[in-house]
Amino acid sequence: MSGQSATVAVLGRELHSAAEIRQALREHDDPALILDMIEGSTNFHEAIAAVVEEIAEDEILFAGLEAKEAELGERKARIGKSIETRRQIILAAMDKAGVPTSKGPLATLSVRPTPPKVIVTNEAEIPAAFFIPQDPKLDKKALLAALKDGPVQGAELSNGGVALSVRKA
Repeated sequence: MSGQSATVAVLGRELHSAAEIRQALREHDDPALILDMIEGSTNFHEAIAAVVEEIAEDEILFAGLEAKEAELGERKARIGKSIETRRQIILAAMDKAGVPTSKGPLATLSVRPTPPKVIVTNEAEIPAAFFIPQDPKLDKKALLAALKDGPVQGAELSNGGVALSVRKA
């Protein structure tokens, strides 16, 4: 499967027809005439509308999948918490009973000491030697603003381009 829908293929054919009309009328200096001829002789706008409908359907699927992912993420977190709670219950029971090891058909459990962990009480008071230096990060927003005011060595503005604006009705 190429990943291209039938409606996109239709749009391609309609685009080809529109380009042929534009080429045939290249001598005319009347943009409205050219657009009217394209609209009257092709299904270009209908083909675009069909692709937009597919986009809308895909957006609905996308939103549904995102919602399901969030739901499953919450469920995963609950199950993870349940696992940790049960582990803590077993640890507390074994520790209180003074049983260092429990052998069973699924697992052998052992109570073992853990090394001390760092607890940061005030990060501002920690000496600089304990911080990892970070490489500087380019502030592209500030650079863009500066480039709009004038040249900046080592950077330039692109020529821009075109983008599709979609306003939902």
